[in-house]
Amino acid sequence: MLAFAPMLVASLALAEPPAPDLPALATGRFVLAEPAAVYNPRLDAAVEEAIASLNFLIRPLAGLRLRPAVYETVCPDLRLTLDAQVFTVQCADGQPETRHLDGRDWTHMDDGDLYRVRIVREGRSIAVSSTGERGGQANTYAFTPDGCLSLQGSIFSESLPAPLRWTLPYRRVPAGP
Repeated sequence: MLAFAPMLVASLALAEPPAPDLPALATGRFVLAEPAAVYNPRLDAAVEEAIASLNFLIRPLAGLRLRPAVYETVCPDLRLTLDAQVFTVQCADGQPETRHLDGRDWTHMDDGDLYRVRIVREGRSIAVSSTGERGGQANTYAFTPDGCLSLQGSIFSESLPAPLRWTLPYRRVPAGP
């Protein structure tokens, strides 16, 4: 643990501070910028690539677990809010998921497992990671000044040789009903 501490301090020193326009860029309504016929094959390929080096007996089970986790991140109509206290993500008409930026909700339970949540605002992006004993998931919301959003997702586990990664492009639209 002590050997890790200098590396952590060095990486924090290199971190870019949040851009002043990040709250404005990260607050709004975003819709997928491509149809399912385009992103579905890309998501399936990402899952296949992630499990390709696993034992052939385990691959089908891994695919059955990973594919739904990846497709869970697909939201055709995404509403985001960022202010000084919270970051809120809401898919379509679903329940909003709000995370406090002061760290008070930095753990949660899911299927009986405890996960530590970490939110990092850097430059024009917000990274939200949820890490548990067996692995976790991370989503980075990267914004451009022209109103686009790139949602970069990953699933990591000691069972996977490398993290499963995918990207979904979004475009900003006027707030609607």
